[in-house]
Amino acid sequence: MKNFFRTHDRGGIADTTGETADSGLFMETIQYHNEDDEIIARNNLVAVFFSQAPYDTFSPEIEQVFDAWTNTVPPDALAWSLLGEHATTLKPFNTQTIGKCKSILDPAQVRKREISCFEISGPEKYGPSYAFITVGSHETDEDIANFVEMRFPTEFIQTGGIRSFIDFIVKCASLLPYDSGYASYSLCWGIESEKDKAGEIIVPLALTNHGYDINTNDWTRFNIGRKSRGARWMTFVGNALLNKIGSRGEMKNRLGDGIEIIKAGKGLAFQAGNMPESGKEGENESLPLLRSVAALIEPISLFNDMGLEVLFNKDAEKIDRWEKRFLS
Repeated sequence: MKNFFRTHDRGGIADTTGETADSGLFMETIQYHNEDDEIIARNNLVAVFFSQAPYDTFSPEIEQVFDAWTNTVPPDALAWSLLGEHATTLKPFNTQTIGKCKSILDPAQVRKREISCFEISGPEKYGPSYAFITVGSHETDEDIANFVEMRFPTEFIQTGGIRSFIDFIVKCASLLPYDSGYASYSLCWGIESEKDKAGEIIVPLALTNHGYDINTNDWTRFNIGRKSRGARWMTFVGNALLNKIGSRGEMKNRLGDGIEIIKAGKGLAFQAGNMPESGKEGENESLPLLRSVAALIEPISLFNDMGLEVLFNKDAEKIDRWEKRFLS
């Protein structure tokens, strides 16, 4: 495995791009730093699941997913924590942190709180390579969804093996009563107070590299309801939504060759190719599999996502263009 790193100074923002080649596979890591060398934007490999089921009815299963994640990532991934709905400052991870997370997931405790949530991340404090984030409520709302998100560095697929990663994500999905979800390369912001600067980096990249997700799940949860965020490398659709897009036979005929349909607990995953792709400027037509998935799930997809507004500086035309990038 070869690693090449280039650093360019872009008006006080450092752009660190790592390119890795192994067995013909190309992997790229992108990080943008502020003047204090903190990450304000980067790319990750992200998996997330949304569910409108009351949080207390599946918080024990979230604990199982959390255990699986902690057993999968390296020890330095457990460096920082944000525990509970009133926490605003990242605290160093310690020997008691895992126990506190599991207490938050205890169904009896969930029913006592309006919101139950925590985040474990590292090794970086901002824009971490690894993260486990979950937010939910035992009360239901037609617009709001609970979610579980896992982040990894982009090279994680390569070092751990693509098949192992797919199996891991499908196993996690099988534990959860998800309505929708996905796994994809994703552009992530790092520091809340510099989210506008992150948007200046993320939005142009996403508009020219169509395979990237834009990670706003902590805000998207407030308006996604029981919908999908759209086509990604692995697009998970729960049974309730599957009923709105046809039988498995009809779906297979519409998707055509190249899309693998995977049974994933109480739903299906549509895998668009062997590896995730970010796409490149001028080459986005080379993502026909994602276009095929997008057309299939258009009736159940979320548009006008309010979670995107800050990063896009409330530019409705650009939001619409990005959300419908596979449908034009």
